Amino acid sequence: MGSFIQILIVGLVAGWLARAFLGTRKQGVLVDIGLGVVGAAAGTVLFGILGFGAHGLIAKIIVAFVGAVVIIATYRALTRR
Repeated sequence: MGSFIQILIVGLVAGWLARAFLGTRKQGVLVDIGLGVVGAAAGTVLFGILGFGAHGLIAKIIVAFVGAVVIIATYRALTRR
């Protein structure tokens, strides 16, 4: 799947892109980036289960972005007051 550093960087980029896509909220940039890293892992696993592999940096960022959007949107829905 790649080195840990590459996964972390892809997750950070995906979290930042997902934050920009979903708009800002009060939980802060660090929470969104952290959730982006978790979302990147979740997206990689989900796409792997579905039989889609992410080969190449751009494909990994896209998969991570999709996972990050899902995780951040879920987090925001669960913590909305």
